[in-house]
Amino acid sequence: MKKILFLSLAFLIFSCKSELKKENNDLADFNLYLQTKEDIDTIMITDISQNREVHKIAYKDTIKINFKDSINDLYNVWFFKNGKMVSSPMQYSQLWLNGKNIEIKGTIDKKLIIDTIIGSDLYYNTKRYQTEYKSLYKTNADSSEINTFLLKNIQDNFDNPFSLPIMSTYIFRNQNNKSKLKELHQLVNKQSDLLKNHSFFNYHKELEKKLRITELDIDSLDLQQKTGQIVE
Repeated sequence: MKKILFLSLAFLIFSCKSELKKENNDLADFNLYLQTKEDIDTIMITDISQNREVHKIAYKDTIKINFKDSINDLYNVWFFKNGKMVSSPMQYSQLWLNGKNIEIKGTIDKKLIIDTIIGSDLYYNTKRYQTEYKSLYKTNADSSEINTFLLKNIQDNFDNPFSLPIMSTYIFRNQNNKSKLKELHQLVNKQSDLLKNHSFFNYHKELEKKLRITELDIDSLDLQQKTGQIVE
């Protein structure tokens, strides 16, 4: 009796695993499910640099694409009719994604409206970061608190490119404070070469350049007045 019960349980577990594997096999790297009344004939999906992933295909409500590379970047999702972009302004058509077998569900109503993203925590992490960063300004947080927040989020996103625009914000805020820039450099210098050499977010080079500046010859600068006039 125990033997029969064990075999039945083993068969059930094997069946569940087989069914789960079958469902996963039905998913591509990038799976997009959309509803819209917009007149669209083509969809184009690219990484932000447009040098690794460029997929332009006929539009339909379910789109499945296998990428050449792993998914870990900022991606454009554009919609076209007769060669002209329609709907989805730039700020709504860019998605931070990482993971495998990512599923994106939403609608297009003058812009891309995301309902759910499955398989990529990065998308929701970027939304959380943006909300918290705005909140710090609204509550008049001091520079030290904001710097701590930025460094923590760089660390939290250490292995993905979203750390790079956060890094840019930190550099801008502390561009005249070399000790703060060195603190950032000590952290991000351990990032992978893939991130350091990102073809779009090249903020590692910007940081290195600022750290090399030892003097600034004010007499050699031309300054522009509000009227547009150039003065020495």
